[in-house]
Amino acid sequence: MDFKEDDCDIYYIEIEKNLKKKENEENLVNYCINPDSQIKEEDRIMIINWFFWLQNNQQINDNCIYLSIKYLDTFLSIYNENYYNLDILKVTCFFIAQKLETTYVFCITDLIKLISNKCNKDDIIDHENFLLKKFNYFIFMVTINDFLHFFLKNIKKINFEEITEEYFYLCFFLSDISVYNCNFISTKPSLLSSTIIYIVNIITKKENLWNKSFQKITSYSVEDLKTTTQIFFQFLEFFDDQYFILLNTKYSEKLKNFTNVISYINNLKIK
Repeated sequence: MDFKEDDCDIYYIEIEKNLKKKENEENLVNYCINPDSQIKEEDRIMIINWFFWLQNNQQINDNCIYLSIKYLDTFLSIYNENYYNLDILKVTCFFIAQKLETTYVFCITDLIKLISNKCNKDDIIDHENFLLKKFNYFIFMVTINDFLHFFLKNIKKINFEEITEEYFYLCFFLSDISVYNCNFISTKPSLLSSTIIYIVNIITKKENLWNKSFQKITSYSVEDLKTTTQIFFQFLEFFDDQYFILLNTKYSEKLKNFTNVISYINNLKIK
């Protein structure tokens, strides 16, 4: 079934424009490849692991985790000079994000306990002010999660029989994997989320991998997705199995074919 204007919400076009305007205002870089950077790829991975550990243990929603990661990458894209206290940084990113994205807000004392009392209350408050100034107080940033929800919601209206709950969870599973790849830090969220949907279509063996509906809703052609798809598959080939432990906790019950998905990824490694 092809896309028709009437199939969309009346506000679809304006919402998409607003999301893409926000992402175009952002200018993130892959700071991990900078030889002078104080933050290396393994440091970033450790922080992301902590965010997902926190989500699994404290029932934090996806929006909060993705926004925390976005604050981390935005800050380190702007400021990467002799920054040594990663514990304070990750807690502060989460501290700001939770105020926007959760119903329950951790107090500073609780957060300090989560990092074994490695800082005090003043440290968090000082870093919050420091980050907010670096962000110019622009904290309503757009993430992969925003675009993925937005695209999938509208794709489902047109391809409602094909876009199942399983399909949704598989998209978000790959989205979680994608944040580990520092090469995607500078990738536009709309492009990365579109790539994820395209890859899920490949994994689930959709007859039409990218029809006019997908292209119309995302504004990306198959050719636009080619490079990011290649990077994603290359990354999957070398994705460390240890991260599946964290993601398994989150998705093993939601994804009925979770084992098959892991097998698919492991087969890529063999190839």
